[in-house]
Amino acid sequence: NDYLQKANANKDWRAIYGEPNLRQKDKELILRFLALYFDIAAYERPMKLFLTNFMRKNQTLHKLTEAELAKVFEGAVAVASTALGRQMFRPQRALNASVADAILVGIARRLQLGPITDTKALRSAVEATIQSAEFEDLYQVGTTNVDKVTGRIDMIENAIKGVE
Repeated sequence: NDYLQKANANKDWRAIYGEPNLRQKDKELILRFLALYFDIAAYERPMKLFLTNFMRKNQTLHKLTEAELAKVFEGAVAVASTALGRQMFRPQRALNASVADAILVGIARRLQLGPITDTKALRSAVEATIQSAEFEDLYQVGTTNVDKVTGRIDMIENAIKGVE
């Protein structure tokens, strides 16, 4: 909880998400990102139970340190904020959690290979992917089905893995 509070104040995250949410939806999205990035192999519906279990396993930060969480989260949101901006996460009007987790986890996975320097190529690849009919199917209906969660993350990851 303490780390989620710190992460929620991150300037790049605020640029993507907007104003803090009184119902803590912004913190939930950070938790969702971290859980999917670090523990997607354990993912199963319902999402709420998956997030609760991830929090329970990591409540004392013995499995994952705050530094590990921060490195992954801050790296992904810095790239996303700079290269993609706020609108990429809003395929209709409001921020879409399914689109956000796919983009952020995909970027975090790509960053494992090294820094992203071609932000135009990144933006182009992400934009083309989220506008595809296949991706739309993965974030519009049945969004927490295992195959849809992993499918949309995999689509973003595959689209950007070759970006320098």
